[in-house]
Amino acid sequence: MVRYLAPPPTVPVASPLSVSNENIARLSRVATPRSGKVALTNFLKISAMQFPPKDENASKEILNFIQSTQLKDEQWNLLKSLYKQLEIDTIPSLFVAMIYKLDKARKVDLSGAFPTWKTVTYLKRRAARYLRKLAIENETLYVRICKDLMLLQKKEIHFEVQWVMNQMLVGDSKRFEQKRNGRGEITQKIGLPNIVRSEEKFSEIWNKYPAVLELILKENGLAIEVYEFAIKVLLRNGCEIPVLNNAQFDQFFQSDSPFLHYSAAEQGFEKLRLGIPLSNNLKAKIYFFSDEKCRKFIINSIQNPIIKTKNPQSIFGKMMSVFAEKEVAQKSDLEFFVNELTSVTFQFLGKKYLISNRIEKSLNFLFKHKSLIQPKVLFENANSIFLSEKTEWEDVVLNTMPIYLLNSTLSWLVSFKNITNVQKDRIFLKLSERYQGWSSPKLSNEAQHKFIYDQNFLAADFGWFLICKNLSAASQVMDRVIWNLSWKGASEHAFQHLVKSRYATEILLTKASRQLSQTIFSDKNIVYVINNGHDLLRLHGQTFIKKNAESNFFGILVTISRLSKLRDKLLAEIEPNLNPKRFNAQNLFHCLHHSNNWVSENTWRIIEAKTPKKEVIQQVLLFTIYQKEESKVADFISQISAIKNPVFKQNFTLALSHIFQTNPHAINRMANLFDLVMQVVDIESIIRILKAVDDRNWNRIKPSIQKIAEGKSGVSFWLELLDLIAEEEDNSVLVNRFLEDPILSQTFFKIKSPDVLDCHHPAFENILARWLKSNENLFESNSPELFKAATHRLPKIRNWALQKAQDVGMDVPFAMELMESGLPESVKFGQQFFEKAKAGTSDELENLLALCDSPNSEVRLFGMSFFQSRKDNFDSNLALECLSEHTDPIIQEFIVEKLGEKNSSDEGISSGEKGTLKFTRKFDQSVLRTKNRGRKAKELVKNRLEEDLNVNVETLLELARGHNKKDKEWALEQLTKLALKGEEMPDFQLV
Repeated sequence: MVRYLAPPPTVPVASPLSVSNENIARLSRVATPRSGKVALTNFLKISAMQFPPKDENASKEILNFIQSTQLKDEQWNLLKSLYKQLEIDTIPSLFVAMIYKLDKARKVDLSGAFPTWKTVTYLKRRAARYLRKLAIENETLYVRICKDLMLLQKKEIHFEVQWVMNQMLVGDSKRFEQKRNGRGEITQKIGLPNIVRSEEKFSEIWNKYPAVLELILKENGLAIEVYEFAIKVLLRNGCEIPVLNNAQFDQFFQSDSPFLHYSAAEQGFEKLRLGIPLSNNLKAKIYFFSDEKCRKFIINSIQNPIIKTKNPQSIFGKMMSVFAEKEVAQKSDLEFFVNELTSVTFQFLGKKYLISNRIEKSLNFLFKHKSLIQPKVLFENANSIFLSEKTEWEDVVLNTMPIYLLNSTLSWLVSFKNITNVQKDRIFLKLSERYQGWSSPKLSNEAQHKFIYDQNFLAADFGWFLICKNLSAASQVMDRVIWNLSWKGASEHAFQHLVKSRYATEILLTKASRQLSQTIFSDKNIVYVINNGHDLLRLHGQTFIKKNAESNFFGILVTISRLSKLRDKLLAEIEPNLNPKRFNAQNLFHCLHHSNNWVSENTWRIIEAKTPKKEVIQQVLLFTIYQKEESKVADFISQISAIKNPVFKQNFTLALSHIFQTNPHAINRMANLFDLVMQVVDIESIIRILKAVDDRNWNRIKPSIQKIAEGKSGVSFWLELLDLIAEEEDNSVLVNRFLEDPILSQTFFKIKSPDVLDCHHPAFENILARWLKSNENLFESNSPELFKAATHRLPKIRNWALQKAQDVGMDVPFAMELMESGLPESVKFGQQFFEKAKAGTSDELENLLALCDSPNSEVRLFGMSFFQSRKDNFDSNLALECLSEHTDPIIQEFIVEKLGEKNSSDEGISSGEKGTLKFTRKFDQSVLRTKNRGRKAKELVKNRLEEDLNVNVETLLELARGHNKKDKEWALEQLTKLALKGEEMPDFQLV
């Protein structure tokens, strides 16, 4: 924020209010011929002056400039500069005019490029801040400036933009709140002022200046907020309110301020008490806003006035004259007062819509004197009377009105607002009494021309009420009116009233349904009727829509969408009964591409669930293709790609295929969208579509096909293409278009994915071999891609890959995978890898373990033969120990045999120590505990253990307790041998 620094206050310095010559020239160019010339003249005068002004004339010119200048461009710059000078050297008259102009400024007043509203609000805040500072430093000047500002408020004050007045008058109020931390609009939270605490800013200052407040109150035509401010301070300090004039009395009583009501009532009553004559209207207002004691005095003064009479010649004549004048005055004054009080009471009720204690007492008094109330007064306040919802007062109005309103029925009906249906029926019944006995033609003519076409609904409704009981008149009027109104529809007031009227609805429902369908329920009117019509008509309208939806759903879906509150409910009721065989292509196309998202989204959802016929989809697709904007076609195909229904996809594929076969122009328009079509239709279907295209159209879409073949879907495309070619005869059109085409055929060799090798048909062996040579760099040593090629079904592919593997080398896992593939060449190649391993290296043992760990039994058998052939090259005990952890029965049998061979061939080992290798006992235990498999290995272990009994007793006990009879008997036999040898076994004893 830019800060403006004031010069030192000790020495007043005259400041030039000047701007650059460039800005002056620019302002002169944009000046308008008439008003702009005057503005420019004033601008140039002020900009050439020194501040502060030297004399009174200079001050007047500056004041005139402030009052007349506009908030824009260079005028604003000068105005802003002048404001800053006034803060430094405050001249009250100029400063008041400046603050008034800034405070009244609204956003709509800003017509130029600058200032911005943000700048204006900144100066509003700055002015308010300056006044707060002034109240602390110079309260006399503060009071003067505030007083002068208040005297300028001749119209309503808008606190939401008048921030200075808001701070001054209600700165401490809880009723108002400013948004955005004091930078936004001011809003009112509570309606009435707080009567307990003070709301004005710096109330302690204003308590010292009652004379200033009295001066403000003597000014006529000020804003209510200013008067309220002054009255509140005076009342709080017990000061006397200055005498109000008649205009102020009216203004105070018409306001919403209880302070002004109280002050005006008090002062008015004082005038009555002193015998000062007042009008009956003023007396009524004083009565309405006074307490019970004052009310009694007012009524007594009206009923017993002091009468001044002429001096008759005789005493008897004088007495009779006084009596007569008193009687006439009593009746006349009371009647006038009652009528005035009636107007005041019901006008106030009409503003507040609330029956307070004051209103209740006035109503009670008026009801006692209801006979004095003139029909005209009742007529003028009838709406407020009915808003009170007091039946006794409604009866007064209804009993008086028919007599008074012989020729004013229409104008009286128009005056009613917000009455209930019960009240309306009572009014209609009473008013209709004057039409009893009228003939049908006369009644229908009166209802139609006087009421039905009126812009007021109550008047029109009364017209329909008049004729609804007379079938002849109702039929005549409805036949004439409905055809005249239906073509205008909801734009005509009379049509709006017709569909809302309960009485008109009753007439309509007795007529033929033809009038409902062709007039009321036409496409132009049905939405308005269902959204705004009478409940009975709305229900009939919904039924009408449901019935039409059965045969033309997408023709009426847009209409349903406009029923914002009912559309989801209606759609849920209609959707289960839809028959896709009845879907119309043109209407479906219109709904799919509709700008209303609700329509398009529900259309897509419905056709996914209820698939249209392929002929309908074909027509919709054609309509879409022939749209001018290609983006809409792309959006349409993208939407189809999201549909999961296979039946729909099949129908769409059939429709698209038919179009490509029969409509060359459509193919031309679709040429750039084939990548999107690929997302919708499976590749097999795309290829079949391409096969159906004739040679002429093939050349049109060939560039798009090339794009697809080279794209991310190229592998899938070629695989499907080759499969389809393989299924057909040699003279397939696809062979000519793809394999023999010099351009498209090359796209196959550009594919950089080993998935190409998913093709295994012998017819394409040479093509695949060429692809391998073109993409040799994809096949690295020991890679999955190389393995895929090495195990391919086609010999050329397989042999090439095996040779590649031999050239680049391979590791144990790769060789294992080749052996596990089961292909003879690959298995043999893998075996050669292990057979060529150097003897006497650690690799031999690792190779052995890898082979014996294979899930493939053939590989494990090869591993055991590998062990047998190379057992002298590595530590066989270590090898057997590693293999002993294997659970395969064949491996276990192999280990048992090798252990037996080793025990029988070892020299220098006693018979008791044979078979005592560290892992042997653990291996034996695991084999013996094995159930239901590895029987041969188990028997071999038993045979070996019978010789040295090097077995765990717990294992024998476990077998002895088992369910296998053979194992159980063997275990008991070994336990017996151990017991005879003297080994202690707590859980086994010989008896």
